[in-house]
Amino acid sequence: MKIILASTSPFRKMQMENMGYDFEAVSPLFDEEGFKQQQALSPKELCQLLGQKKSESLIQQFKNDIIIGSDQMLVFKNRTYNKPKTLEQAIERLQQMNNDSHQLLTSLYVYSPHKCFNHLDITTLTLKNLSPDQIHEYVHLDKPIGCAGGYKYELNGKNLFAKVESQDPSSIVGLPIKTLQSIIEEIKHHE
Repeated sequence: MKIILASTSPFRKMQMENMGYDFEAVSPLFDEEGFKQQQALSPKELCQLLGQKKSESLIQQFKNDIIIGSDQMLVFKNRTYNKPKTLEQAIERLQQMNNDSHQLLTSLYVYSPHKCFNHLDITTLTLKNLSPDQIHEYVHLDKPIGCAGGYKYELNGKNLFAKVESQDPSSIVGLPIKTLQSIIEEIKHHE
């Protein structure tokens, strides 16, 4: 039974490599943007459904394997935000959230031929009161383009925060590792 990561995210791939798993990263066969536009769900429901759809999109190809799907969403003042596509957007995002709290939702959906698992990790992060210069310096240092919050927590991003509340801080990077490890152990145990 192979492990398939239904993701092109270099951050999730790095997390899987750091755990020592032998896995294959495969791009999901799923139109995420088109799907998001059709849905009128809460951010939590949408995040979980996106992780599930990514995983399920590869079942035809890998029906006898473990397929890991995940999604991440930023919620600030009851609104979801897309990942910044430019450094300017990352700066703007951090300025908006400066000295305030936001939530990072990280979904995990694991398919196996015998059982499927669905998990949502909710992390609340509170940014320090940062000066415009500190925000500019940080963004130009880590270049957090394509990162849900506009920061790379695993690099220098962790220095931006006054407080982080999480069941599993690894979920900030893209995958809730503790939960994923226990799910994979359970699946392997029942093989």
